[in-house]
Amino acid sequence: MKKQSFIGGKAAISFLLLLLLASRPALVAQEIVDAVILTKFRETVNQLKSELESKPGCDPYGVRTSMRVVLKEGATATVYEQLPEEGLRAIMNEFISSQQFERFDMDERLIFWNRNGFFISSAGLTGRTLAPDPREFEVVANEYSERISVNGVFKQLIIHTHSIAIVGKPDDGAILSTLKYYTKDGGIATWDHRTWKSIDPHVAYVRVGPGNDNTNSRKGDDRFERTSVSEITISNQFNPGHYLPKIKFRDCVQDFTDPERFEEFEGIVKTTEQVSWADFKELKDGTVVPLTRLKASSITAPDFVSYFSTGNRVQGFIRDETGNPIQGKAIVVLEPMFSPGPEKKEVESLPGGMYEFEEVESGVYKVYVEGREQNFTRVEVCNCPIKDEGPNDTYEADIRFAVTYDVYVTCRGAKGGSYEVVWRNVRIAFMDNEDDIPIYESDYFETGETGFDDDDIEGLSGESDDGPLIIEIDPDPEFVSHRIMPPYKINIPGYGIETYYSDVESATPEAIRINMDGFTRIRPGIDAVNHFYIHRTWDFPELHVDFSIDFMSPEGFQLMSGAQAADGGLAFGFKWERLDDDILEKLKRGEEASKSLTNFYGDRMTVRFSPNQ
Repeated sequence: MKKQSFIGGKAAISFLLLLLLASRPALVAQEIVDAVILTKFRETVNQLKSELESKPGCDPYGVRTSMRVVLKEGATATVYEQLPEEGLRAIMNEFISSQQFERFDMDERLIFWNRNGFFISSAGLTGRTLAPDPREFEVVANEYSERISVNGVFKQLIIHTHSIAIVGKPDDGAILSTLKYYTKDGGIATWDHRTWKSIDPHVAYVRVGPGNDNTNSRKGDDRFERTSVSEITISNQFNPGHYLPKIKFRDCVQDFTDPERFEEFEGIVKTTEQVSWADFKELKDGTVVPLTRLKASSITAPDFVSYFSTGNRVQGFIRDETGNPIQGKAIVVLEPMFSPGPEKKEVESLPGGMYEFEEVESGVYKVYVEGREQNFTRVEVCNCPIKDEGPNDTYEADIRFAVTYDVYVTCRGAKGGSYEVVWRNVRIAFMDNEDDIPIYESDYFETGETGFDDDDIEGLSGESDDGPLIIEIDPDPEFVSHRIMPPYKINIPGYGIETYYSDVESATPEAIRINMDGFTRIRPGIDAVNHFYIHRTWDFPELHVDFSIDFMSPEGFQLMSGAQAADGGLAFGFKWERLDDDILEKLKRGEEASKSLTNFYGDRMTVRFSPNQ
């Protein structure tokens, strides 16, 4: 970055100002001289500030300004010692505040020096610097000459100003530290492989000052170095400055670079020698630089106590498709998504679907119901400070138990004949409290169509099908349909409430085989008597399974077969009065279940619920 030197030309004071100086008392003349001095000093400081702002990423480490004023009468020159120090301090404080030097001081805090006609101020990294290279500095140097009258005698006021900002830095500094973590009981221990049984973590130290925290702070360029056991050694990459750590481990990143919260981890890299600011070299372009060549220091930062910990908790609920906790129990698995790492954990959920894992090490995991790994939930047990997570924290992770079933029905006649059909992707869901099941009002309810007001379908979505439960809306003139997900209730005026715990993609089952005399296919369409329900009805309140299959002969004859809660005249009717408790519990857990039935004629039927993986 090329630096410039600004040597200002002579500027005469206005004629009006000369008249004022010649006609007013000495006290007034001094006030005007002070105003001239402050104006020229501010001009120099503003020039430096403009130079810094015009170069994106120019992040000064420190600034030093100086002023010397000489009064010259003829051949005689004397130093002007009555400098307006209060005003000079105010100008510098304004600039220093804009660059945040007071927050991230380095070798010196703010210094003002006013003696024998010299005013000097410094902030940040000013007493130490780099090499005799103009690219390391921003320099503004001016000489102003003003002709004034003091008590009727004309004199020449010569003002020398000089500002230099250190913007280049050595980058060979090193940071050493010791990495620690939190044990399950909240204690602090030195990092060791025996505990973590994993690859080594990676650590970066990020510069957070001094200066204006701009892109020269290397934001976005954090160089993570792999640690060796507990010792952190990062060499030959640090500028002088304030540094705070980050750490990556097991797909987690913990960020401790907020200086307001994590000052106890801060490491300050400095330079190794003191520069004599009296030893300058003026280059051909007028730039003035000190001559000393320096290096960044190697430091030992405070112990880095990361938030990685071994006593975290992961807990939550197993929920069905509707978002409600399941009623039964299930085995829940917590499995690391990193390797090598701890063994996966298993725990049985409580009734109502709640589960909890204790003593979980930091890392990224997947949690799922046993046998349903494809429906896992990702859990980032990362103890991340910027997310306000602490060590040994508790993490909530619900598991969506979105299981669908293929329901197979196999029937063998006592006198011959058989068939096998399947309803694909049957959704089955229950709620702990029946009173929590949503209820919908219906003006009419028939197989294939159910009427609702617009307000009844708020929040519902899905595709319509030839199934029996469709909300139909006719909002003039467009026709819109929304499928309701189970469980839900339908209030049918004049009949009562029916509760449905299942939903099918198609009411017509798929025929796997049909071997019955005279019947060769299943009759499709909304006019056919095909359905599959798990429900309670107004006329049979026990929870039961009800299904029907409408077989057809080439001549158009129908033969219905199925199961229902009471005898209903099906030619191959099978009575299934209530859903068995053991089958209900298995369905709540998403497990396979089956039921065998025999009808009046001695025919045998098997209904098998096969969960989709």
